[in-house]
Amino acid sequence: MLMEKIDVFIPAGSPKPIKVGTGFKLLNRNYSELFEATGKENKAFIEFNGKSIISRVIETLDKSSRVSSITIGGQSKETLPLNISKPVYYVEGGETTFETVINILNFYHTWDNLPNYIMNVSSDLPLLKPEMINKIVESIDDNSDKEFYWNIIVAEDVYKNYPEIKKIPLKLIEGEFRFGDLHIMKPEVMKGREEIVEKIIGNRKKVTTVARYFGIGNMIKYIFKRLSFEDLKKTVLKRANFDAAVMITEFPETCIDLDYRSDLENFEKWLKAEPRKFHANEQVIILDNKADLERYLSSRNLIKK
Repeated sequence: MLMEKIDVFIPAGSPKPIKVGTGFKLLNRNYSELFEATGKENKAFIEFNGKSIISRVIETLDKSSRVSSITIGGQSKETLPLNISKPVYYVEGGETTFETVINILNFYHTWDNLPNYIMNVSSDLPLLKPEMINKIVESIDDNSDKEFYWNIIVAEDVYKNYPEIKKIPLKLIEGEFRFGDLHIMKPEVMKGREEIVEKIIGNRKKVTTVARYFGIGNMIKYIFKRLSFEDLKKTVLKRANFDAAVMITEFPETCIDLDYRSDLENFEKWLKAEPRKFHANEQVIILDNKADLERYLSSRNLIKK
């Protein structure tokens, strides 16, 4: 049975600045550069045209007919007051994004009716549209045994719509991809896997770090461009014991996030201009194995020669 609605959570805590000389820095270099450029410790509160990016994300979720509730980690009614139609819950943040996620998952476990699936949306995806959220939810089997749906996007779909993006894609034998910042999971997915998931979350934007953690063999394969979809999937299953599937979204907005100082100018332009229109034929594809991926890429004439 395809899913009808889903509860969504947003980890939105703020990294703490540290005093350096007469000023302050953030431990993450990219966040530090954003802090210096905008004065915002938390990039979710960076504003474009008078509206913060987290407010834009929440508005999108509120307009989605497939979202039941919104839980925000690391903020409160005082720091992020909202006037929206859907139920909103605030959960105390942790020292790290991972700790905040754990707090949120623990919160869901206090509910009388534990959701079968929940959706994790990053606080810095302001280009998302309600139709995209709906499409994703409508593509998931609510009775599935899959514990985690890992979002990736074909790199071509990113760069043809947002050519200004300079981020390096994940290069596999089958093709080039970008990691998304929107995933679907079961609330109990972290149980017994806290250590490995913390490493993945903490280094999710650093492909080489993740590959190194999953073995020197995968690291070498990645360097020589021989890493495959199956290598990643098998290794994740072996090390994290995840029953996971890959979720390809043909709309790239699930990965267009704010990471670098150079992104500020791009978002200023994207959020002023007429937004890219969502097309009803843009699909969400669930993949279990390499054969699924190859069939999909072949259907789009994207098989890497």
